[in-house]
Amino acid sequence: MTVSRASRFAPALAVAATAAAIAAIGAPGVAASEAHVVVAQGLAPPVKLVPRRPAAGAPKALTPAPAAPADEKPAATGAAAPGAAAPSVEVKTLSKVDPDSVGVIDAAQDGFTVNMWDGTDRALVERLLPLLPGRMVSPVMRDLTRRLLLTRALAPKGVASGKSLLALRVQRLFAIGDLAGAQRLLQNAPVQLVEESLTRTAVESLFFGNDNAGACKRVRSSVQMFQGPYWQQAIAFCLALGGQHARAALVADILAEREGAADEAFFTAMEALAGGRDVVVEALPDPMALRISMMRAANLKLPADVAVSGKPPILRAVALSPNAALDVRLDAAERAEALGALSPAELREIYASVPFEQPELDNPLSAAEAIWGPRGRALLVRAAKLHRASMTRAEVLQRAWRLGGEKGGREVMLRVSIPALLAIEPAGELMWFARDAARALFAAGHRAEALAWYKLAAGEAASNQDAAAAANALWPLVLLTDVEDSIKWEPEGLRKWWAARKDPEDARSIRRARLLFSLFEALDKQVPVGLWARVIGDGKPVTARVPNPALRHALRGASEDLRLGETVLLAVLTLGEGGPQAAGPMALEAVVVALRLVGLHTEARSVALEAAIAAGI
Repeated sequence: MTVSRASRFAPALAVAATAAAIAAIGAPGVAASEAHVVVAQGLAPPVKLVPRRPAAGAPKALTPAPAAPADEKPAATGAAAPGAAAPSVEVKTLSKVDPDSVGVIDAAQDGFTVNMWDGTDRALVERLLPLLPGRMVSPVMRDLTRRLLLTRALAPKGVASGKSLLALRVQRLFAIGDLAGAQRLLQNAPVQLVEESLTRTAVESLFFGNDNAGACKRVRSSVQMFQGPYWQQAIAFCLALGGQHARAALVADILAEREGAADEAFFTAMEALAGGRDVVVEALPDPMALRISMMRAANLKLPADVAVSGKPPILRAVALSPNAALDVRLDAAERAEALGALSPAELREIYASVPFEQPELDNPLSAAEAIWGPRGRALLVRAAKLHRASMTRAEVLQRAWRLGGEKGGREVMLRVSIPALLAIEPAGELMWFARDAARALFAAGHRAEALAWYKLAAGEAASNQDAAAAANALWPLVLLTDVEDSIKWEPEGLRKWWAARKDPEDARSIRRARLLFSLFEALDKQVPVGLWARVIGDGKPVTARVPNPALRHALRGASEDLRLGETVLLAVLTLGEGGPQAAGPMALEAVVVALRLVGLHTEARSVALEAAIAAGI
């Protein structure tokens, strides 16, 4: 049904009158249900707000005092000694809280050190932060990014030239889909910091979190400061949510009079909120959170193209939207999980909501292969959970992973099936499953459980060929994840690994060996020259992704000078959106070495592990 804008809303008022209406509607502290449209009314002088004095005996606010400079001694406290002169009173002006030093974690809470920006130029950080990718498939790179952005640290020195670093950090958290982290950081922002981009991100994160009440409260307190089209759309929606459809229509009509101030989906949603029927939004390719909230509140079906942009916050919102078709939700949910915007547990819940016919449940392996895709993967996850016998469960999991390798979706299958895998105890009769089980557990960060399968295979290697093959194949992953360096490095183990290759002249085997040798070298485990000679191959130049030389050299300089924050920032940028899974040996070596130099040994090994498993090692 197509309805013209003019027929949807009442005729527009004069521009001056409508501006006054919006100001009155959005007056801070005025609830939507109490707002009044004011036309041509004088405003009272502003009221100066001052802090109230605490009542006698009231406890002092628990605000930490700023640390004294190193060359200053703290003032003595307590009463003066008898006969001593009364101490003089020294009055100092407290420095303003630097909003760019605000954070929510520190070194004791998995963050980085407070001086992580020492020696780094602020202009460089301002230039590089916006370049951090929003879509990252690497868990370790996402974790490093999140910790970098959330850490409470002294801001880098230098002249501020653009947005506050706090605003840039919040926006990058929002971009990677860490809405909870963005909101936590916003809650710690100084009240005197008022930036439109920061405020809009706060509102959008609340809308994405389906907190319409919280978002509208923020909109009402901000609409007098920021009066662009976004804020007018938001206040119109908030008024409609409060049942004030006439006032909402007034604001919407203002937008209709201004070319390009709002898209067709906005007006369609507003009509539906006002009680309109048979209205449909046919396209919504890159929606803001406000638009998704409007669609949900209006009970309008999200169109099929709603997740085409692939942005993590949008993927998460669509995956959790009851007004999206199941196939659209499933596709968005898998993509959101791959980018860290949705947890494997949340994806399993969505899988559990998929209906299946009884014949599909009776023959899940053949049925899943026939319908392979999100529904097929949901079927196999359910089947693995239903089977209690370890042998049957292992068969289902192995088939699921292999189907994923053949038809796509292997990584997501591995991650969502971890609970079912953890329920299987390593046993001799499951030796055929040991290699696959251990690789999945190593990839998921369950090293102790993965080692149980490796030790089982190594213990039977002397008398069982399958066990020997599994132990040999898993040996590199055991070494790569040995953060404590508890296992002595013996090149002979690497020679045995290479000797076990079925076709050492195969191009894929050679590529894997080159990658593994590079990773070991980056971890300071020297590979014999003779082994390097064996993987020269045909001698032609190797075609691989080469990192930006400027990034690589900047990364080396930052890490050698122990500039922690700068090293992490450059490491993430060097690997880029594809992460260790898509990086070449040169980039991987540079990043692993740099992370080790600044003390991030666990993270360096996680990068190496991700690269090795993605390569099929």
